Amino acid sequence: MHLGEFALIAYVGASTLYLVRAKEPFEVLEHVISAERSREEEPDLWEVVDSEHHSLDKLRVSRLKGLVGIGFKMSLHCPYDPWINIADKEPARRKQSMNRVKESIDAAAELEAVSFNLHPGTCMGFEEDKRIMSILNADAITSLFDYAYSRGVLLSVENMPPNQGYFLVTPQEFLTIEEERGLDLKVTLDPGHANLAGLVDDFLMTLGERVSEVHVHDNKGELDEHLAVGLGSIDWLKIVREVCSRSEMIYFVAETYEHPFKSVAWLKEKTSTIERQLRFTRGI
Repeated sequence: MHLGEFALIAYVGASTLYLVRAKEPFEVLEHVISAERSREEEPDLWEVVDSEHHSLDKLRVSRLKGLVGIGFKMSLHCPYDPWINIADKEPARRKQSMNRVKESIDAAAELEAVSFNLHPGTCMGFEEDKRIMSILNADAITSLFDYAYSRGVLLSVENMPPNQGYFLVTPQEFLTIEEERGLDLKVTLDPGHANLAGLVDDFLMTLGERVSEVHVHDNKGELDEHLAVGLGSIDWLKIVREVCSRSEMIYFVAETYEHPFKSVAWLKEKTSTIERQLRFTRGI
């Protein structure tokens, strides 16, 4: 694509995580998605969290398909129930975890989801366990990447917070899997997680062009608080500008623990301004 043909498309979404955290029943999710809101706060898409008491089954997928049928756009967040670990050393448990994630990918395919957000595996064991489970984690991501591709679903892998046993906390871990497995991974950039590791700038510089989705929530650099934009220490305007300058299409998803709509409104305002600036500087 020639420089003059560049045209950024930035979508702003909201995650249903706040409903899961509040223990709201699934029926509330349906109501919230379909309810009319003020224009500046209406998300362009919803990232549906397929976990805990909001886990999807055939009936729930069918009801969400009804919303898709009338124009609502969705992405899907993988299940993250405590028993799920795609890098589990025990084969039966690992297979059970993989099957659960594949069921979620199937739901994403049914809903024509724009993407499927995947959490990597975890390891809280000894160093030798970590080496073995790192290989299992890479195996699992490769398998799920291929499975999602076979279902016509874009799989995007999220960077995780430090000191909780997760793999894929640093940009280098992403690069290692890509190099060793020959994958062209898409990244769900979570600056909130990266901020806890002091790696926001490293992720932007190293993986900025691979970012297909950004999880938007703030913190003060110590706890994964999932605050609204502006309530923590993250320079969100810098992140939005940097990601937009490197992408042709990007999804920003407000993933806060409380109502995400103020963050949605802020993101809509800023992405709209940045889109206009990019068009002007490129003479479009």
